Amino acid sequence: MTTYHLALSVAGRLALARDERERRVLVRAFVRASQGRFLAFNLVDDHAHAGLVSPRPRLLARDVRRALAAVRPDLVIEAPHLKPVDTRRYLRWLVTYFLNQPMKHDLDVHPALWTGSCFPDLVGARVLPGFSTTPLRAALPRLRVRDLFQDVGLDPVPLQPVDDDALLGAGAARLAELAASAYGVGPGLLGRSGPVVKARTLAAVLGVRLGLSRVQLSPFLTATPQAIGRLASRPVDSKGERALRLRFALEERVRLQALRRPA
Repeated sequence: MTTYHLALSVAGRLALARDERERRVLVRAFVRASQGRFLAFNLVDDHAHAGLVSPRPRLLARDVRRALAAVRPDLVIEAPHLKPVDTRRYLRWLVTYFLNQPMKHDLDVHPALWTGSCFPDLVGARVLPGFSTTPLRAALPRLRVRDLFQDVGLDPVPLQPVDDDALLGAGAARLAELAASAYGVGPGLLGRSGPVVKARTLAAVLGVRLGLSRVQLSPFLTATPQAIGRLASRPVDSKGERALRLRFALEERVRLQALRRPA
């Protein structure tokens, strides 16, 4: 199957996402519609990029366009642009190009932490249904995780999950946001969708395990102390927990590396 570069743009250069919560909804819809055929992706400003492998790329492009339009029916999303990617060298360049979209557009966020990017998924710091690192590894067998860190300007060392002491020191509010980031759901853990419930459950399980009280957790998990008690009794999602701990480690690497940067 041929690899393609898919680009989708919004007419009038209007922003795809109006806020962080909507961006995460768009990312989940975009990835879910890809049917596991994305190699890498990024949603930024008024457009989206993806590398994909499919025997029917135009149908797949149609489906992901419709998925974005369903979230933002007020926007006109232009016809998909597909370009074949005929060499591994070109594909490797595209991965770097995708990951650095926030820098290209002068966004005030480190590219490793941009929630429209696949970078967190490629390094294990987010769990998005419909996205897997397998297609990219198959297309670029020599690509290593350290190469991805270099792409975004970070030390080329794989992340290690943070320990319980680090999580306890983070507090209830940050634990809730880490859980939201790990599942790609909006800040505040509002709503009752499947991914939000997973994130809320993970934060409840870890919070209670760490010794945080249900009263401490309640305002940040948008759940009553009694509900948190019920959530905390559920089995933990090991993939989600690992993603949460790696997300914390990623945020700390970005923060510490910024401190080392000359003024």
